[in-house]
Amino acid sequence: MADPVISRILDTVKARLVATYSEAGQVIIMREGRQVDVRTATLVVQQMAIIPQPTLNLMGNPPAVGYAVPVHINKFIQIDASASETEEAYCERCNLAASEIVELLTIPPAVHWHTMGGNAINTTIGPMKYLPTDAGVKPGIVIPLLVTFRVSENDHTEARN
Repeated sequence: MADPVISRILDTVKARLVATYSEAGQVIIMREGRQVDVRTATLVVQQMAIIPQPTLNLMGNPPAVGYAVPVHINKFIQIDASASETEEAYCERCNLAASEIVELLTIPPAVHWHTMGGNAINTTIGPMKYLPTDAGVKPGIVIPLLVTFRVSENDHTEARN
């Protein structure tokens, strides 16, 4: 049986990031509502709650159903305490990491990166944000994506773009 479209989208995101981050650490996919051990991870591709998009629905036999899924790419970047890293230097490292992640996501063929291997209608990249912490130290960044896609009503393994 084929994988669901949402799984293929997440696998595509992960594959684009693994090319650079496989040696630096682990890239993990985390599904909405699930807990995973992220201690060894460099990047976590986090699926958020899927949002119905009725305006993308299509009539037919079977009908097609539109959805959007927010995907957060969490990149862990620790402050270098041994070198007394300044806040400005840390923020610059975060900006560089965000730029690198966006570049990896939009790799060639650049004109079609947003379709996630033909599984999505569109993907938009949101602005970088710092990951929240309880201690007030920024342990990294999050790059939010919004991926819109359409599937057959009775077969979520069939992309209907």
